[in-house]
Amino acid sequence: MRPLPPGPSGHWLLGSMRELREEPLELYRRTTERYGDVVHVRLLRKRLVMVTNPDDVSHVLKEHARNYTKMTHGVRKLRKLMEGTAVMDGERWRQRRKLINPSFRKDALRDFFPMMRMATQAALSRWRPSAEGAEALDFSHQVSRLTMEIACRAFFGGDGPPGPDVFDAIGVLLDEARVRPYRMVNPPLWFPNRANRAYNRAVGAIGAWAQAAVKEREQRDAPSTDLLSALLRGSSEVAGLTMGELLQELQTFLVAAHDTTANAILWTLYYLSRDSTLRRTVVDEARALDDGPQSPDDLSRLPTLERAFNEALRLKSPAWILPRSPLEDDEIGGYRIPKGCSVYISPYLTHRHPDHWPDAETFDPSRFDQAACAKRHPTAFIPFGAGPRQCVGREFARMEALVVLSLLLSHYRFDVLSREAIRQVPLVTLKPNTFRVRLSPSRPRNTQSLPAHA
Repeated sequence: MRPLPPGPSGHWLLGSMRELREEPLELYRRTTERYGDVVHVRLLRKRLVMVTNPDDVSHVLKEHARNYTKMTHGVRKLRKLMEGTAVMDGERWRQRRKLINPSFRKDALRDFFPMMRMATQAALSRWRPSAEGAEALDFSHQVSRLTMEIACRAFFGGDGPPGPDVFDAIGVLLDEARVRPYRMVNPPLWFPNRANRAYNRAVGAIGAWAQAAVKEREQRDAPSTDLLSALLRGSSEVAGLTMGELLQELQTFLVAAHDTTANAILWTLYYLSRDSTLRRTVVDEARALDDGPQSPDDLSRLPTLERAFNEALRLKSPAWILPRSPLEDDEIGGYRIPKGCSVYISPYLTHRHPDHWPDAETFDPSRFDQAACAKRHPTAFIPFGAGPRQCVGREFARMEALVVLSLLLSHYRFDVLSREAIRQVPLVTLKPNTFRVRLSPSRPRNTQSLPAHA
């Protein structure tokens, strides 16, 4: 019988549980540096295998994807909160993914572009008084609000953003999703502690808003490509897609989609703030479009910004961990992978693999020149996963991020405050612990042409 992968012995009872709770990324980084590409970490009585080499990543996510389920211990905890496609498996996942895919085709994404641009322009107007008064902004909150508004409009349709009660409710759901997988014990949701009461109120607020959107959409004659329309069509085409499941799907997409994109935007700004030469080049690119990109085709005129965005995704991929569990025993790198254990693929570590990313900690957008990309292993860069479960919204997120960044950079200068205090926080997504900026108008003429304060 093949041996288990090597790894630290840890505490006699807890294994590496304490290190995992205190700093999971440091535990994984230190373990892979010492023991190699396939390592084993014990957490109490559970086994966790970490896989980092792109060949082995491809084995799990592509060639042998059918042997690997997403139902790890942590994902099961999340399923207590949400039951959407992101945490499904098997035939249910395949049916639901088939319904959703048309909403994220390239031709459908073009329909979302005007809405993304309009929502971003409205945000620029909201920030104008702070910029003119040289006031600091909590940009984590501001960018999250913007990406949440874009997600709501894209998934539910409609002409305006949801009310502040819905924004606050989605924030409550996201906060619970961030911490739930890391708690030793989670009380059942019916237990009336403070966190559960807040969560259940949030679910009620989102549910009421979503049901109103569903009712309005059912009465509309004109066809639409948004996610709600696709799921409504599926409610009659796929057995078991009830109103409750439809709302769960939309809730899952709202929580997952806006947070990852917001963090990707923030990390891109973080790295641009550290390189004044690169920032000038990116700003000149954005300003060359006059009032920002007018159509999806204009995004191809932002090559430096796109490379910078990709390099930020490499170093700070919001989806920093991709959990899987083998349905049957497997073998990776000459080691036995037992059925039912947790197998973690970390883009954060794969994006730093020394055989594929020399000088990996250096921010270098030239890694994403066309020639460099053509030579790279196809699973050396996996910010959106790989294989059949690759993120369905990856092109949506890319387009959204480039629209937001290009419009922001063409209208405002930005200074990241207390940059040295910014730390990465690895929860469900990899987010900055703080992100305060001071904006200043860079082109008064264009700033004045923005829509009225919204």
